[in-house]
Amino acid sequence: MKSLIYGAVFFVLSGWGAGADLGPDIVSAPSSSSLKSRSPYVMKVEADPLALARVLCLDGGGLRGVYAAEILSSLETELKEGKRICDFFQGGITGTSTGSLIALALVAPNHFNKRTKKMEPGPYSASDIVSFYEEMADEVFKCWTPSHCWTNATHGYDEGCLSSLKKTLWSIMTCFGCCACCKNCDGFCGPKYGNHALKILLERYFGGLTLKEALVPVQIVSYDVLLNQPVYFDSYRHTNIRFVDAALCSSAAPTYLPGVSIGDGNGSPLYQCIDGGIFDNSACLAALRFGLFHTQKTLQDSGFSLHLTDFVLLSIGTGQRIIGSRYKKLKHASKLTWASEAIEISINGTSQATHANLSAIYEAAELEEEPRQYFRIQPILPDTETQMDDSSIIPHLRARARADTTGDYCNAAFKEFVKEHARPRKPNESTKKDIVSFSVV
Repeated sequence: MKSLIYGAVFFVLSGWGAGADLGPDIVSAPSSSSLKSRSPYVMKVEADPLALARVLCLDGGGLRGVYAAEILSSLETELKEGKRICDFFQGGITGTSTGSLIALALVAPNHFNKRTKKMEPGPYSASDIVSFYEEMADEVFKCWTPSHCWTNATHGYDEGCLSSLKKTLWSIMTCFGCCACCKNCDGFCGPKYGNHALKILLERYFGGLTLKEALVPVQIVSYDVLLNQPVYFDSYRHTNIRFVDAALCSSAAPTYLPGVSIGDGNGSPLYQCIDGGIFDNSACLAALRFGLFHTQKTLQDSGFSLHLTDFVLLSIGTGQRIIGSRYKKLKHASKLTWASEAIEISINGTSQATHANLSAIYEAAELEEEPRQYFRIQPILPDTETQMDDSSIIPHLRARARADTTGDYCNAAFKEFVKEHARPRKPNESTKKDIVSFSVV
């Protein structure tokens, strides 16, 4: 029974990535042949057989990503032997939209020390990423950010400010747009915010890092509107893509931030990208497929392999609304209201559909008393805490995440994941799967 279930999953994964007609290889999900023939990437941490079987998937959701960062911060404190998140999830880390920022920070070989104002060795901790969201709220999701235009000691007044001023004046003349003369507001006729402030923030934290420098395999989900196809930027096939550009592409949410145009550094055509959350906000299937082929590459000379039944997947969301809470508002909503609401519905809908399908598959397999392999952490939030660009929600979501990882009301999925996979086991507590897959290690 279990083999049939996982066979169905593998069929979906195989068809979706290698067999499906997704156009040029540069925008398709990784196939076994592409990873074997085009893989200058080498994992920068010592391979751990159990860690190779663990996959982390991070949803999008704007500033709500602080919830996922706080969950990971709690997980960090539980990890055995003080391991980092990237050491623990060597099967790959996949992120969409705001999840891409977290994913890239977790695999960065260097981090920016705010005290010394210098880059230092080692990835960002999850607690570092929490503080990043507080900075992002102050600097990115505001129309008026004078610190970037006139008082920022590092960047000062630049072409970005002048360009934005021109855009804003044009907006005022043409459609009475936003009057804030700063590059971070694109006016009524454009997205709600510009991405210049976000780019400055990302460059401060990531510098010129490229995907080939990631400590462990990373995959970033975006969508190419020029080719009308998904883009999965990964550390195997897109080695020259900068962290900054991958993050900008994945987080370019329509109506909030402008689309992004980049090349791959090898002379390939430009990507015209928007937020990957519009089609795959919870990219668990992509994460599993990436993990499968990454481990094939890592273990190809060892004589051993991992199979779908070996993988443990942790998926962390950024929250969804209470069911039915928006019905009255949207029943007779205007086009303007639907412009932003449709994006959020699409993002939430794809996440819920993925979770429902994976839950059904894994629950059927778990009837045979095998260890749990799929863990989903997703809080239900009131309307007041679901806006993607509202900085006032950050303290509430941080508190919610702490409540979900401690005390009597600890999230069941988090609690079980920590018990089964994060805390050290006693010698006689090895699971059947550990013995079967890794007895030779």
